[in-house]
Amino acid sequence: MCYKHVLMPLLFSALMVSLGTINAFGAADTIAPQVQITFPSSRSTLPAGQITLLGTAIDNAGGSGVKKVEVKIDGGAYKLATPRAPGDWSQWSLVVTITTEGSHSIKARATDNAGKTEMAHYNYNDQYARQHSAYNSGTS
Repeated sequence: MCYKHVLMPLLFSALMVSLGTINAFGAADTIAPQVQITFPSSRSTLPAGQITLLGTAIDNAGGSGVKKVEVKIDGGAYKLATPRAPGDWSQWSLVVTITTEGSHSIKARATDNAGKTEMAHYNYNDQYARQHSAYNSGTS
């Protein structure tokens, strides 16, 4: 008896789950994760020097899971945040250096294991307080 016709689809499904392109139930992950910056608060003034940014990131129920969170200040490069525990992005942190006082833009983006990305954008030290916008790019 040949089990090739049974084993091959199972092995392919297991590979797709491990790669994060489909969830454990065999469905494609089409929804991006959600990301927020929770500290500093929305009306904060950022002083020059080191601060620790805090935030949250979650994927939808049945999603492929959050793979990473990256943060950038103003026009700088994205830096990888640190998860609460390996693979647990429900809370994340990143120590950054604010070089000058004044207006600053902080962007956080979460990417799930299927490559879907969402970004949160916050402005600080702004006369209009925080301007927040989030969008789902759907790409990594």
